[in-house]
Amino acid sequence: SKRKRCEKKMIRRFKFCANLDFLFLEHGDLLERYCKAQKFGFSGVETANPYCFPPEKLASAQTTCGLNQVMINTPRDEKGEGQYGDACVPGREKQFKYGFEQSLVYAVSLRSSFIHIMSGCIPPGSSEQECHKTYVSNLRAAATALSKLGMHGLIEPINTYSIPNYYMNCYDKAISVINAVGSQNIGLLLDVFHLQTIQGNVTRSIAKYLP
Repeated sequence: SKRKRCEKKMIRRFKFCANLDFLFLEHGDLLERYCKAQKFGFSGVETANPYCFPPEKLASAQTTCGLNQVMINTPRDEKGEGQYGDACVPGREKQFKYGFEQSLVYAVSLRSSFIHIMSGCIPPGSSEQECHKTYVSNLRAAATALSKLGMHGLIEPINTYSIPNYYMNCYDKAISVINAVGSQNIGLLLDVFHLQTIQGNVTRSIAKYLP
């Protein structure tokens, strides 16, 4: 049946990695958490904010523990306008380019194939249409750089309860943006927590968006 085929596809594709920004926080800094993840049986990790350490130090910890770096995020300006990314923000194209190039350096060092490109929030005075245009333009530029390195950029819808006014807040919008970018190097990052909060019906939604 269609349901059984879908279940088999999901079982075949799903793997687990440790998010070091949420797990093993009691075990010290990010470098220590790499080895804790390995001791608890994980073979892969993701790190939203690796930028607190030089890439070579993280790469050394990763190699020592024998872990695969699945994904990192683009940098965030914790105190400024780019707190949740710059990709959609009109007028901050230079900031996005700088941050994205930094993420490429880390991704290469950590041998990570995926970078979560955070969209950022719609700034006061900017329209949805302006942000869409900026976002697609920045993602196209990112896709060109990613393709040369054999990497992929991911966009993740985040619910507006967690981040109010976040631009990429809808799965149908994400699919529309991916189609507009038109690159195999830009894809969808599906977080089940955000999926349930945004639209619910998790099982059918996963079947809809799973490639």
